[in-house]
Amino acid sequence: MQKIIDKKQLEKKLQEQNVLKFELENLKPSRRVYEQLSNSNIFFKTDLKTALYESKKNIKILEAEINLQIEKEFDHPKYSYSKSSKFEDRLKNLLYKCEMRHECSNYVKESAQKQNCILNCVSKKCYEKIYEYDPLEDGEIDQRFKSFKGCVSKEI
Repeated sequence: MQKIIDKKQLEKKLQEQNVLKFELENLKPSRRVYEQLSNSNIFFKTDLKTALYESKKNIKILEAEINLQIEKEFDHPKYSYSKSSKFEDRLKNLLYKCEMRHECSNYVKESAQKQNCILNCVSKKCYEKIYEYDPLEDGEIDQRFKSFKGCVSKEI
């Protein structure tokens, strides 16, 4: 699943709305604020209270969108996993076999794309549940691997 608007864009919009709200509350809107108001279909003669209300409403919406996106970033199915040498050996062999497969061996060693390919190869079902909505990115520390191992252990 692809993110429609990233968190930085939402935070920037939120900051702009907070500046607008502050200026409207102090009833000293700058020329830039009047331009913003006219661009957002709130015209120069619009009551400042209405503009302030709209600004506060926009801030609440943006804050809710940011919070929802933060929740999505950390939301993945959780599977318990207890370490056993037998399963660890089987998983290690599966990871190695998948790493050597043609479709995964074409990626740069230690890249996120290669890791995603290997995990998908080990268990397509578990990969879809845990990683598909938000695949690993280069430099990301994999916080979901323990859940992935728990899912695979139930599958095997």
